[in-house]
Amino acid sequence: MSLPVWSFKVQILPPSSPPINIVVEQTESPGELFVSWLPPPKESHNGIITGYHVKAVPQNVPTNSEDSDTRTLKVSQKSGKQETKISGLLKNTRYAVSISAFNGAGSGPFSLPVFQDTMEGAPEHAPTSVECTAISSSSLRVGWQPLAAPALASSLLGYTVLYATEDNVWQNQTSLHTELYLQALMKYTNYTVKVAGYSNYGPGPYSYPIVCATLQDVPDPPADIKVLVLSPTSLLVSWKPPEHPNGELLYYTVYIKPTSSNGPAQSERAEAASRTAALKPLNW
Repeated sequence: MSLPVWSFKVQILPPSSPPINIVVEQTESPGELFVSWLPPPKESHNGIITGYHVKAVPQNVPTNSEDSDTRTLKVSQKSGKQETKISGLLKNTRYAVSISAFNGAGSGPFSLPVFQDTMEGAPEHAPTSVECTAISSSSLRVGWQPLAAPALASSLLGYTVLYATEDNVWQNQTSLHTELYLQALMKYTNYTVKVAGYSNYGPGPYSYPIVCATLQDVPDPPADIKVLVLSPTSLLVSWKPPEHPNGELLYYTVYIKPTSSNGPAQSERAEAASRTAALKPLNW
């Protein structure tokens, strides 16, 4: 009489416990965390652990699936301490980090979260609504909207404003507020302006550059004035344009009178494109 043959199928289960001894630390790089842990207790492996899921979820920020970070890691060694760096996170943000182990049957439970802040960095966004208004022939007012908290990624110290004419290097001024008056500028000159927030880690991205101009002012005097005698009663006056016209020249006025006279000067108007004026007759 033959005995019956029994067959048994062993069911493989996912790990029944989470990893233990989880430690989460800042690194020197903004937006990065260093995570280390030990495998689940041996009796809960239910097979061979082949990897881990490391999940980092930002706290106190608007929910956005792109802000959560889940990494799947293969086991670097069969037992003992496991570790990884999670980069590309939001800066100056508190994260909840939890870990689960998986084997051939699937993933086990996630550990309780461990909280840690990423290091602050420069602001991640540029100020918006940057405006520039001419105040005088030598000053401009620059204003902008404050950086909102999610854009900071840092402890904001203030704002930096870069400005320059077309031919000059950038100049820099800072402001604790959302406006800045630029003084001692060149008259009737185009300036390119851009603004960034800054922290201890440095400035963030600059706003899109805008162009504004200081107002017109009276021109500098014409240069290299010469006088030629044409006749006993006429003179020819020539000149070069002002080095700094400080605006759109409309015309020139030539004044002349004898040095011995106390009366009003004789005047002659010349077109803006002119460089000479003939004064005649001169009746003194």
